[in-house]
Amino acid sequence: MSRIVTTVRIECPPEVVFDYATAPAYWPQWHPSSSLSVEMLPESARKQSLQVGGQVREWIAVEWRRDLLVWTVLEYERPSRWLISGRAGGGGSALITYELEPVATARGIVTSFRRELVYTLPNFWLRLLDMPIIRWRLAWVSRRALRQLKAILEQRFSPRSAP
Repeated sequence: MSRIVTTVRIECPPEVVFDYATAPAYWPQWHPSSSLSVEMLPESARKQSLQVGGQVREWIAVEWRRDLLVWTVLEYERPSRWLISGRAGGGGSALITYELEPVATARGIVTSFRRELVYTLPNFWLRLLDMPIIRWRLAWVSRRALRQLKAILEQRFSPRSAP
């Protein structure tokens, strides 16, 4: 089992960050290097935050590997905590936890966003490659995704971005 923790400070209120980050339709926008597409029924729910029991199918890419994950929401505590469990079609599993905390600054309330990924790989050969390649790459992708999340949200929703 491997674990990757990534954090970022976003100049938006926690409710805005939570609602955007937990809505499957937006995942390919801020996590495009691994989230290829999401599928769920009903389609109209894609832009809403997934709540406990909610499921989504996500096509992902990690290096040379493409896989379909089925995610199920285990915890939903808007706007502070969200936990999903994923099972890959090719084997393996993942847990992703988002923890959001309001931080008071001179400019107002901003969000400290923490993303934790805990995953298991489906076979001996991938586990062998985990430390030298896969974990490093997933950590890099996670950092990049959170930087993109920050940029998108601050551009669209930050009070300072209004005309």
